[in-house]
Amino acid sequence: MLLLGLSLQGLYRERDRWAALLPELKPALVSACEVLDCRVSSLQGIENLTTESATFHQVGQDTFALRFVVKNKARHAVALPSIELTLTDLAEQAVMRRIFTPAELGTLLESVGPTGEWSVTAYVRIREEATGARAQGYRLLIFYP
Repeated sequence: MLLLGLSLQGLYRERDRWAALLPELKPALVSACEVLDCRVSSLQGIENLTTESATFHQVGQDTFALRFVVKNKARHAVALPSIELTLTDLAEQAVMRRIFTPAELGTLLESVGPTGEWSVTAYVRIREEATGARAQGYRLLIFYP
């Protein structure tokens, strides 16, 4: 009985990992979580994600288009990260920062599929008085809050 209880506790604690690694278990885990008042979430794994083909350019007087692709190198689904956009000056010093959650970027997805991609286009309004003429470059950072 003790071994069975310990096994069930391990399954409960690692439910996200089990759902990611064995997707056929996810429906059963979701059903169990309805009874146990828990949630099966996508597995976080920032080390499996890379940002590729990012562009940031002006499309209007104070409107900019941010386009990027996040690739998942893992063989299982990985939770979508938040994105930090940092505008920089000529010395690479931060002039302005903005954090975008996946919901703010208009996605309904929770995760990037196995070896899949998440392609995003976001429009950002930036007033020149907020950054002055100092903003000359940008950086993108993906992270989990």
